[in-house]
Amino acid sequence: MYIIHGKLDQKNSQLEVDYAIGRDIRTADIGTIVSTLQEWCNSCETVLSCVESQINRANSEKNRRVKHKEAVEQEVVNIKKTLKTQVQDTDEVMATDSREAVAQCDKGKKQLKSKGLRGSGKFWQKS
Repeated sequence: MYIIHGKLDQKNSQLEVDYAIGRDIRTADIGTIVSTLQEWCNSCETVLSCVESQINRANSEKNRRVKHKEAVEQEVVNIKKTLKTQVQDTDEVMATDSREAVAQCDKGKKQLKSKGLRGSGKFWQKS
């Protein structure tokens, strides 16, 4: 029985150990070592469980934020479409109003001229 068994890597100046026999452990200490290692494993499982729960919570929060961001972006797109439609409608109304106003001004000018002529003709009638 060997104390260690392994391979010597002369190129890298290393010894790769396959197994080793612990000679400084008393047989009476094995139970204590096993219970200590079991407690360590239990602690590792507890930490792993906490990490997994935090990962799940973080993923849920990320999904919630992504959905919220998508909803906000969609709302912005809808508002932009609404504003664009309103601007186009307003432009059409303004164009129609301005055409009507120009037409009314033209009619008003023509009517004023014709009223002025008719009125002056009546004013100079012979009595």
